[in-house]
Amino acid sequence: MLLARMAMTFEDPLELRLQEQRLRNAVATNYRSLRRAIRRLGVPEFEVDDVAQEAFLAFHRKASSIHTNAERQFLLQSAFRVVLARQRSFSRRREKLEPAFEEFERVHPNPEEEMSHEQDLELLDRLLAAMPLELRMVFTLCEIEQLSIPQAAEILEVPVGTATSRLRRAREVFEKLASRARAAEEKGATR
Repeated sequence: MLLARMAMTFEDPLELRLQEQRLRNAVATNYRSLRRAIRRLGVPEFEVDDVAQEAFLAFHRKASSIHTNAERQFLLQSAFRVVLARQRSFSRRREKLEPAFEEFERVHPNPEEEMSHEQDLELLDRLLAAMPLELRMVFTLCEIEQLSIPQAAEILEVPVGTATSRLRRAREVFEKLASRARAAEEKGATR
């Protein structure tokens, strides 16, 4: 579908092949991390691919002005904008979507380890969902995606100082939420 749209915008077959290859490379390189970042922002599993596709469409439209080293940042920034727009739309309609769980490749054949891993991811999703979106975004970029604060600030289109302060607050909020979750787990285990 995406490549079919591209074909309509280029008349030169060589230019079309170059753009197709660049898009394929961007998808191959960034799809998994983009999908993970989108999911960690609280986007339901059934919508993650739609948000990712919108980000790749934006990439395609502006590919000629995006430096190769800035592709990941551009894709994350585009996806975050789509997420914000969709969340505003959801809140206007007052729809509350149930959390969905991300599908992960199974690297451990041990069912107990897989279950523990899934429970950890479920807990992470719950903790992130309890955080305000502006804090969740910077936390996801810096702590989960391992971007630097300046990179996160650029993606979020905020000053570096603002990103730094949000990350500090996000870490504090996350730690409080994690402490509560540990205390609740310990309380449940002692019963």
